[in-house]
Parts: sequence; C-alpha cells; structure tokens
Amino acid sequence: MANQKKCIIWDTNASVEFDSRDNDRLIFDSPRAGGKYIVERQRTIGVSNSWNWKNQKKIRFSGYIAQKNLLDENPPLLDFFLDDEKKWLKDLPPIPDNSDEKSDLLLKGLAKLYPDEGKIISLNKNIISDLKANPLPFLYALSYCSNEEDFQYLLLDVLKQELEYIKIESNFTGGTIDIKITPKGWKRIKEIESTTPNEKSKTVFIAMWFHNSMNALNEEIKKGIKQAGYEPLRIDEKEYNNKIDDEILSDIDHSRFVVCDLTSEPGKPRGSVYFEAGYATKDKSNNCIIWTCDKRLKDEIAFDVGRYNFIFWYKDKNGDFWTKEGNEKILLKDKIQKRIEGIIKP
Repeated sequence: MANQKKCIIWDTNASVEFDSRDNDRLIFDSPRAGGKYIVERQRTIGVSNSWNWKNQKKIRFSGYIAQKNLLDENPPLLDFFLDDEKKWLKDLPPIPDNSDEKSDLLLKGLAKLYPDEGKIISLNKNIISDLKANPLPFLYALSYCSNEEDFQYLLLDVLKQELEYIKIESNFTGGTIDIKITPKGWKRIKEIESTTPNEKSKTVFIAMWFHNSMNALNEEIKKGIKQAGYEPLRIDEKEYNNKIDDEILSDIDHSRFVVCDLTSEPGKPRGSVYFEAGYATKDKSNNCIIWTCDKRLKDEIAFDVGRYNFIFWYKDKNGDFWTKEGNEKILLKDKIQKRIEGIIKP
C-alpha cells in the first residue's frame, strides 16, 4: 500500500483507505493535495508520474482537489492516470495569476470552514493533521500557495494589512497564529458569494431570440433540460426589478450552465446571445454552454463560435424538432438531455 501511495501522492502524511461503496476504489486523504480524492485501485499501481511532478503542476492539482472538497465533493480522479495525462491537466482550473484572486479563495475557504462571525481561527504551521484539527495545509492548497512564505504573504500582507479582511489575535506563538475575519472581510465574503457560479444549482439559463416563431423551440429546449433533471429559466419569463442587463448577468452567474441557441433571421446574427455566451464563459470552462442552432443557419455562425460542438436542428412538417446523430435522427429534446448528461457533472 505504501508503494501505491507513493505513486500518486507527494505527501508523506497522506492516508489511504478502501472506498466502502466500491472496493475497486481507494480514497486518498492528503493535506498537501487539498484533502480527499478517489482513484481506481488499478490506476495506482506502477504509476509514478505525480511523485516527480514539478511544483507548478502539484499546486494546480492540489488547488483543484481543495476547491472540490470545499463544496463537500471528494473528486473522483478515475480517468486521471490514463495515457493522456496532458489532456486531463488541461481541464484543471488555472493557477490564479494575482494575489487578489488568491486572497478571495482563502477568505472563502476560511468562511466555509468557520461560518460563525467573530470566531477565532487557530492555524498551526508545525502540525500536519486532518482538516478539523488544523486546516492550514488545506488552505495552502485552496489558495494555490507554493510554500509557507507565499501563504504568510497572502495572509498577513494582503488579507490583513492591505485589505483589512482579517485581524491577528495572537501571532505565531509556538507556531500557532490566531486570526479573526473582520466585518469588512465578511462583507467581501457576501460579495464573493453573490457573484460565484453555484456548481450545485439546478437552474439553466436559456439565451435565444425572443420571437413568436421561436416559442415551440423554446418549449422543446425546456423539455430537454427538464428531462436531464434541471430547471430552465428565460429572462422574459420571470419577474424582476433591476435593469434587464444586470438581471441577465446575475441569472447566468447563478445558473449551473447555459443553453445558447443562435437561430435568427437570415443575415441577422443574435448579437445579444453571443454576449451572453461570452459572459457565461468568464469563470467557467467552455463546456458550461450547450450550443444549438437551426441547421439552415450553420454557415452564418461566427467563426470563433462555430468551432464548438453544435446541436443543429430542423423542424419537420408536423412541427417536431429533430437532429442527426450519426446516420440516425433523434428528437431535439432527447439530444439536449443526452448532451447535458454527457458533459455536465451532477
């Protein structure tokens, strides 16, 4: 078991156990890697790539695991140790390139672990333990810090001194520092939460042309979304009090993903839908969008967008919507359901 651990963990304090739900899987718990994650047993034997990784790759991998575990999800890395490791790494979130982004991640993590305002938080740099006993290694990973100095800079110079989001109650006595989130810090946390996409949301934002000729298509798209277990939302079908642009952006922020249909009058591309699609990709990977369009308008789609995997549909004389899957045809609503279930992780 020690050899298996070494294969995929660069943390000598990691622990490993069998998954009680599936004996063919192992659950690793690594402070250095940001917490727990699941790997198939056969993937752990004879694989030593991660032990020899360079530091930047380790930081990126750790940050991903920590972010998932902050959402109470032990990420299953079942396909990680296949031949195409580079493809898997490409899909990981990038390392934040500035201290503001890192400080927001750290602040969000502190608030999730210690949600009671006014609570003193003790961090001990000399203890490597589980999350409840000492969250410091987890916070290193969550904020993409490469070492202790990097973390202290983020905590003391950025969060405390520059931003005033935390205050120091006692400073590294015996390796322990006691901190408290300030009222200004809690205000920032609320701002972060109001703009962070909800990965557990069941809402799906639909961006499309608002025209009577599109009503039947709208209902077909809704059926596909509902069949996949999500709730569709279109801006013109809800009550709101803000400016429509602000409301649209807020709805996209709080949706699990977006369906964008680029159907329009010939020669008149849906500029607003392009805008909404662009906004939807600002904090997410491109698979957060399900792209659809009338197949007759295929050549009118903007070049940069046209490279995505569109669902091109057509309408028969009975008013039913269809799309092609290989040499077979499939109802549009069923194809949308299948696409959602294929690319959106529940």
